[in-house]
Amino acid sequence: MTSQSPYSQNMAPPPTAPAAPTDQSKWPTVIGVIAIVLGAGAGLMGCAGLAMLPFYGQIMEGMGTIDPRLIEAQRESMPITVPLGILTALAAFLLLFAGIATLCRRVSCRRLSLIWAPIKIVLTLANSVASYSPMVTSFELGGGARGATGIPTDAAQVIVAIIVVITVLWGWALPVFMLIWFSRGHIREEVDSWREQAEPPYGTFPPQPQP
Repeated sequence: MTSQSPYSQNMAPPPTAPAAPTDQSKWPTVIGVIAIVLGAGAGLMGCAGLAMLPFYGQIMEGMGTIDPRLIEAQRESMPITVPLGILTALAAFLLLFAGIATLCRRVSCRRLSLIWAPIKIVLTLANSVASYSPMVTSFELGGGARGATGIPTDAAQVIVAIIVVITVLWGWALPVFMLIWFSRGHIREEVDSWREQAEPPYGTFPPQPQP
């Protein structure tokens, strides 16, 4: 009869850590990083542009080479372009938050993305329409430089219309993708499954210091 040591009788084997999941989807990382980069970039550029608005006239007049008619056209459009610029900057930060939530695999990422997408679609169209007249004036004045030779109004309207269409299609690419992607059944189920996790697989954003 063999005897067991007190250590083997009283000490339980140490618990083993659960195996890390190996079948995690990669799309939250890809979409999250893209949304963070685009949201942060657009938000910062929007804020910088809005901060320069009070000095816009002084900057243009100080250059001395800008046609006063172009400056006047820009000023006339500001009651529309300024509120749109503010809303666009806010929408950019909403995309930033949606990207962070997606990267961290938070359930709120789907709701934030589906809220941001239609807002972005409307703002892209509104900004393009609001910029149409000032852009036509700029082409008519040859870019706004004093003494520059412009192009006929009809040609300017055609060129600007093409630019507006391209701008709208480019601006709609990501929000339309977001609407389609987060409306897919298996994506919705995967996002809902994150609710059951104690914490996101990739931690929190920003990472928390370890004790």
